Amino acid sequence: MTQNKKNIIYCLIAVLLTIFILHTVYSTIDKKGSAALSSRKVVEQFRDIETTGKKWLNGHFGILFRFKYLGNINWLIIPLLAYFFATVKKRERWQLALVFVWLSTAIFIGLKGFANFRYHFTLVPFTAAIILLLLWEFLKDKKKYIKTLCFTFFTLICLFNIYHYFDVYRFFWDLRVSVKKPYFPYKLVDYLNTNNNINTIKDININKGSNVYVINQPLFYYYTNKKGIDSHGPEAWQANKLFKRRKGGRNRKRVFSILKNELNTRYILLRSNEKMIYRTKMLTEFLDNECGLILKNQGWFLYRLRDRSLESILRSPDFKRIKVWHPRKKRPGNISPSLLKFFQQGHFEFNYYIEKHGKENVLMVSNKSPDKEGRRKMNFGYETNRKGINMGIPEDRYVHFIVKATISPNLLNRDNYIFISDFKESWESQKAFFSTPGWRTYLISKKVRSGCSRLVFAFRFNPQSAEDIIKIKDVRIYVSEKPLEN
Repeated sequence: MTQNKKNIIYCLIAVLLTIFILHTVYSTIDKKGSAALSSRKVVEQFRDIETTGKKWLNGHFGILFRFKYLGNINWLIIPLLAYFFATVKKRERWQLALVFVWLSTAIFIGLKGFANFRYHFTLVPFTAAIILLLLWEFLKDKKKYIKTLCFTFFTLICLFNIYHYFDVYRFFWDLRVSVKKPYFPYKLVDYLNTNNNINTIKDININKGSNVYVINQPLFYYYTNKKGIDSHGPEAWQANKLFKRRKGGRNRKRVFSILKNELNTRYILLRSNEKMIYRTKMLTEFLDNECGLILKNQGWFLYRLRDRSLESILRSPDFKRIKVWHPRKKRPGNISPSLLKFFQQGHFEFNYYIEKHGKENVLMVSNKSPDKEGRRKMNFGYETNRKGINMGIPEDRYVHFIVKATISPNLLNRDNYIFISDFKESWESQKAFFSTPGWRTYLISKKVRSGCSRLVFAFRFNPQSAEDIIKIKDVRIYVSEKPLEN
């Protein structure tokens, strides 16, 4: 066999081996994690490190394998470093120092900064320089077929990565390089710049308006002249700390007071990715209960704090409470005789108990077994003019359904939610999807249509097994002539 034929065979073997390795690594990196979303898992899923394999490849060794963000050119440093250490005795001292600095930095970032790709990204120029240096040293005296082999490998991994993540690269190119209409929030920026109720930078000492609490959004500082309170800044540390807690209640009241009275803040700006990261934290509950959504534009959200806290508003004479959550004298644990089952597939069980030293009554609902076709689904709740709720149907008025609830982590999906529905030829609903497996206060408001014949306040519960549960407490219904303040 001639040398040329051997070189061709070596190249083919290298191509096949490369494709096999690429397929194995990419399948591991692209593997989806569990649907259960704890607060930690939400962040990890957003950063592509939610599984053990992805945490090692995309996380600790992200400088080499985080292909979606960094490309896979960096992968070339693996065989080149192997070559470097195999010939370390021939290396000059400056080369040893350069590789030592790179390795030390990569190890430090891999241990301490692996969660976010931007820390690895700081190494990319340095890594590219190391690769070019080592590749030049490796190839300068090598034969033609060795150079062919290396460039074949180099071309393959580049083309494979571009093909695999083409849509991702195109999205980031359009988003970060050019200010194009499909991505840039022109309406939001225009609203902020023209809103006279928001302080400008020149108004810092005048205090004539209000500030914007900005959650990790540099866009605000680049494209507006308004005064922002950065969530990671020293003056906002306490509010940021409270927003990251799981429970609302007193924390929610405290952060409302901090934003309004101490920081002179009336607006909160964030993006959809931040909402996902904070999904299981108190921030989501705060936005839903203490704020009104002013503007949504290209994935950015601008909220405005209400003039008063939610509980203050509900205590005013403008809001009439309809009592549906009360104990029976004979059975203190049976707290809601007005509860109805609207729709049921499978056999469900309702259990009542008292927690926190007898101060809070809790309803726990579970599915004991599916129906004959294996289905587990139920709608349950309250309806006006039935079982003690003799309020009538408040046409052309606003109803507000407030619930404290918790649900099994695997049921944080589109099949389980709280809702208000009225019927007029067809059902019209307002929904609130469960956002955390911990206790959270959910608020749903709806204007009741004129001429409707039914009005229900209910829960959709679609468990996957007998172990799945939903717990409910502190159920309240209010009626008002006007909507909640924005």
